[in-house]
Amino acid sequence: MKRIWLTILAIGLPLLMFVGPGPAKTFAQEPVKINLMSAQPAYVEGDPIQIQIRVFNDNLNPGGLNDPVITRSGFFYQDFHFLITFIDPDGLPVERRYTGPADEPGPPYRIAGRDAVLVEIIPPDGDNTYFLHDAREYYNFTKIGWY
Repeated sequence: MKRIWLTILAIGLPLLMFVGPGPAKTFAQEPVKINLMSAQPAYVEGDPIQIQIRVFNDNLNPGGLNDPVITRSGFFYQDFHFLITFIDPDGLPVERRYTGPADEPGPPYRIAGRDAVLVEIIPPDGDNTYFLHDAREYYNFTKIGWY
């Protein structure tokens, strides 16, 4: 029986760059995390490949409590399943069936001579979880082996 083996790792996105009090001091943090979970480690050819995608606020302050995160508007609810890169058994990226929507931020607005963008606040317990009932709808898993 032919099988497709799926190994999924957690992903952290470096999202925000903050400017510190000094003129040239910057630091990056990874406040938003993305977890990918598969329903099972191996799939028989033809079985739907079920994947859960969870995007959540993991921004811990020094006291160990989550802080809200400010992101560009629409970030938290974008289609993250179009941003996954699967590697096939030959070490090559898997081709997507669809390119997905283009959700790049546009140019900033000008307000009182300054650049401004629309933002959203992801609360400390912010979480967006959704399911792909069959990843084959979006990706070409045509080779048998480990992905």
